[in-house]
Amino acid sequence: MTTGSDMTKILKTRIDSAPAGLTLALLGACAINLTVLVRWL
Repeated sequence: MTTGSDMTKILKTRIDSAPAGLTLALLGACAINLTVLVRWL
């Protein structure tokens, strides 16, 4: 079991090591999902 702080550290290291293109693609996918949810609502 890992604590919340450990999870945040792992996420931060993964985000820092991830390329900018991948993060932008993930953000774009999140935005598309939000727009779809808003349309359904």
